[in-house]
Amino acid sequence: MSARYYAFAGTFTTAGTSPDGDTIRFRPDHRRNLAALAGSDRLQWSKQRTVQVRLEGVDAPELHYEGARQRRSAAARTRLLQLLGLSRVELYADWVQSTGEQRGWIVSRSVDVRGRVIGFAYRTLDRAEDGPIGLDVATLGHSANAAMLACGAAYPLAYASLEADVRRQLFAIAGAARDARRGVWSGDATRRFALRGPGSIGARGALVFPKLFRRCVSFFGEAGGGARDFLAWLRAGPEHDDLVEIGRRRVRLSDLLSARRGMVRVGVDPFGLLFVPR
Repeated sequence: MSARYYAFAGTFTTAGTSPDGDTIRFRPDHRRNLAALAGSDRLQWSKQRTVQVRLEGVDAPELHYEGARQRRSAAARTRLLQLLGLSRVELYADWVQSTGEQRGWIVSRSVDVRGRVIGFAYRTLDRAEDGPIGLDVATLGHSANAAMLACGAAYPLAYASLEADVRRQLFAIAGAARDARRGVWSGDATRRFALRGPGSIGARGALVFPKLFRRCVSFFGEAGGGARDFLAWLRAGPEHDDLVEIGRRRVRLSDLLSARRGMVRVGVDPFGLLFVPR
């Protein structure tokens, strides 16, 4: 495995931000070098000259999605901050009031449509300067992304655009955590869960794949209703009804779901699903 990426040195920071288990702010040492990334013209820079980094292949339980949160979301944030050397922070609700900053690296190749760098985060990396890097097995395994999956702090999430070798390794790491029932896997209810209101999947409700949680939260915010209405809402809006690859077929997320007596069921093992980028 030797997918071509770019490495950038800089500083991870959380002061005045609201971090979660799969995003972190990063101030690159050489801002101009990020022009090497595909979609770099979309980068959203803060006044502090930081960018938002979204961890590739990782989907942590949601901490503050449209005002809703999942079980284990605060634990995921804590674990990511620990991995990046940012464990000593003062939190006020979900906002960091004060903290030190931590040197580190990101490895990426692209910027998403929301202006975020999609990549891998490292506290240390065996190199001296920015530039191209081969994302081999050892380098990938050393990332905070891999560590989050290994301890079960987060679910795996892969898009069909991610190189097959990279996603296979990430799924293998997450699969070992699932087999050992670590973290989220000790209470995952994705295959069958009640959907009777926001609370049924909230901080004290069923723990489900974050992508599915986000769709449910948006549904309650826009339409309300129950499980059957949720499926109808999904099917009525392609912007919500994600396209998924299963084998050589492409289907909609709603094609994998069924609803009966207030319960949502996922008809396939959701582990390892490949989502098609919009």
